[in-house]
Amino acid sequence: MKRIIFYILIIFLGINNLIAQNNSSVVDITITNIENVKGNINIVVYRNADEYESRKVFKKVVLSKSKLKNASLRYKLKLPPNMYGIAVVDDENSSGEIDKNFIGMPTEGFGFSNYYHTAMSKPKFDSFKFVLKKNETKKVKIKIRYL
Repeated sequence: MKRIIFYILIIFLGINNLIAQNNSSVVDITITNIENVKGNINIVVYRNADEYESRKVFKKVVLSKSKLKNASLRYKLKLPPNMYGIAVVDDENSSGEIDKNFIGMPTEGFGFSNYYHTAMSKPKFDSFKFVLKKNETKKVKIKIRYL
C-alpha cells in the first residue's frame, strides 16, 4: 500500500511540474552599460505598483558579473503570465541593496525594464511595466544608469 501511494505521489508531482512548465513564460533580459566587474547585478521583479512602492519583491535574482561581455549580461527568467516591472541594481559592493549618498541619490548603477530613467526622482511603476502572456518569450532591455 505504501508503494502505491508513493507511485501516485510521484505521478502527481510529475504532472504538476509539467503543468507549471507549460504555463510559464520567459523574460529574456539584456542588461547593458555595466561599468565594471566588481560585485553583482541584482534583478528585482515586481508585479504591480503597490509592491513596487512598498518594496515587496516578487522575485529576486543575483547575477555574477563573471559572464560580462562588452559591458552586457543576458539572463532568461521564467515567470508565470502576469504584469511585471523589473528593476536592476549594479550592486558593486555586494551589499544586496542600492547604496545612496547623504542626500539619497544612488551611488550605484540602476535600470528598469524597457525604460531609461533620466529624472532625479524614483520612476513610477507604469513607466517600466509590461505584460507577459502565456507561453511568451518577452525581450526586455535594461540600460544601467550611473549618476
